[in-house]
Amino acid sequence: MVRHLLSDIRTHPRCARLCAQAKTAGVVVIADEIQCGFYRFGDFSVSRNMGLTPDILLFSKSMTNGLYPFSAVVYRQTLEAAIGEGVVLAHTFQTSAMGCYAACAVADYLDSHDVQDDCRRVAEPLADAAERIRENNWAQDIYQIGPALSFRPKMTAGDLVKQCFANQVLILGGGMEGERIRIAPPLTIGTKDLRRALEVMLERLSAAPAS
Repeated sequence: MVRHLLSDIRTHPRCARLCAQAKTAGVVVIADEIQCGFYRFGDFSVSRNMGLTPDILLFSKSMTNGLYPFSAVVYRQTLEAAIGEGVVLAHTFQTSAMGCYAACAVADYLDSHDVQDDCRRVAEPLADAAERIRENNWAQDIYQIGPALSFRPKMTAGDLVKQCFANQVLILGGGMEGERIRIAPPLTIGTKDLRRALEVMLERLSAAPAS
């Protein structure tokens, strides 16, 4: 099973190798895309963005835009044919009218909008911010893939979150020990609002005492 996390948005070459080895050995490859959601790395599927071809994909939160618990298990017909009879899927919320309605609304939006264009639009300010952070040595382990940015600031990540919050900007901490910052804005955010929020964060980084 491969699980993609927004707090560590990197493409790992060994991941593709492991998946290829698993398939060669006849092992089913499952991609858990619940945490990262749709289009977070610039493509509908993170696995597809990374060049992976899992046998099973797990989706959930993005299906209803976080409104209601909902999930989907997606797999190739060839997999079901190989298993034969007895494939049974059961979900706790499978009969929820609200969940179905929200999922249909999200699907309609994805079908009627150029979401990848939104990804490119959001990615540009994040790439600019990543470059400024890198040039000024304000952080380490800086990763920016599409509309997502993650880095380990020289200052304490928790302090940066609090300072941004005090200036009406919400960013998230991440990492195994809360040492990282992750930024994954909604793809519908206005470009001016995004740049203004990033500027607040960059000002806080620049004002931090040198370590």
